[in-house]
Amino acid sequence: MDKAKFAGLLAEDMNRAGLRQTGVADALGVRDVMISRWKSDHSRAQPTPQQLDHLCELLGSSAERHNQYYQCFGYEYPRTPPVEPSIGVPPTLPIPEPPRPKLGRSFAGVVAQLRRALARCKPPRSRTWLVGGAAVAVIVVAALLVLGPGSQRAPEPRAAPTVPQPTGEAAKPTQPSAIAVPVAQTSPPSPATLPLAAPTAMSASCELRSVPVLIPASPPSFTATIKAPDACSTGLPPGETAVAFGSYEGDLSGNELWVLLAAPNGELYPQTPDACEARPAEASNGEWRSKLQLSEKGHPPEVFDIVVTIAPADSEASRDFKKWLRAGCLEPGKFSRGFPTPPPGLFKATSITVRSGR
Repeated sequence: MDKAKFAGLLAEDMNRAGLRQTGVADALGVRDVMISRWKSDHSRAQPTPQQLDHLCELLGSSAERHNQYYQCFGYEYPRTPPVEPSIGVPPTLPIPEPPRPKLGRSFAGVVAQLRRALARCKPPRSRTWLVGGAAVAVIVVAALLVLGPGSQRAPEPRAAPTVPQPTGEAAKPTQPSAIAVPVAQTSPPSPATLPLAAPTAMSASCELRSVPVLIPASPPSFTATIKAPDACSTGLPPGETAVAFGSYEGDLSGNELWVLLAAPNGELYPQTPDACEARPAEASNGEWRSKLQLSEKGHPPEVFDIVVTIAPADSEASRDFKKWLRAGCLEPGKFSRGFPTPPPGLFKATSITVRSGR
């Protein structure tokens, strides 16, 4: 087990993917300290092959790097999946042994007949030993005849049963009748079972590196677009309030539309038309709008993701965002720390990548 090599490979892949240890731990469903134990020589903790598979999928590692991860912990690559039992193959039945001949009665009968024959002979006393020896020889020969291989006849093979062939009208092939197969009624997936929206490491239309945000995707019945600012925009003034707006399709009844800024450190910062009132984005008649502020004045250029999300009005995400906005309105210094992980009840509709400064 070579944890030092694993730690170096993992750090290199995380830097390439722009991920932090906290984000990797959340994606794998483990605690942050568990990643540190995997890389420490003083801990016996090590990832399972399944966790290494999820890790390589998250980091976008190649098959060669995947194999190197396995070698660090002595696993065999590729991992052989368990063999599932075949369906529809009848089990092999044991072949019954042929019945053994009932030798007890035949042998006993031969002995009884010999005894009766000897009793009728009544030889003289001088020849008793000779008669006894002959009787023993006869018994041995009779036993050999009874127990020999020729005494048992092999069972005759049975002929296979013949099936009578139909003649006349019955011999004509008939069309099979249609079988009604019930069609399973499927319902649209619930938000809790929707897959995570995979972050794109590089946009196809620009050179800005996207911030990985692991938020479940919104239901297919709801979509949104961002009209301003433009995707891959650069030179957006930091510390100045701008306006972000776009369109959406779907029913927002009982839900709220939240615009979030994903910072390079992976934290999420809710945007709002009014922080003191802790309001989500204004959304009506298929259009949404919210104020937007990138970083602080004089801050060096940074890359952000503008993420449009929805959340039920009574969800934990909505309550946490409103509480965070009200606290920041009273103490603006609290706005310096965002949400390290997405709160429960949040679903991603769309996102774009932009950069502040010049």
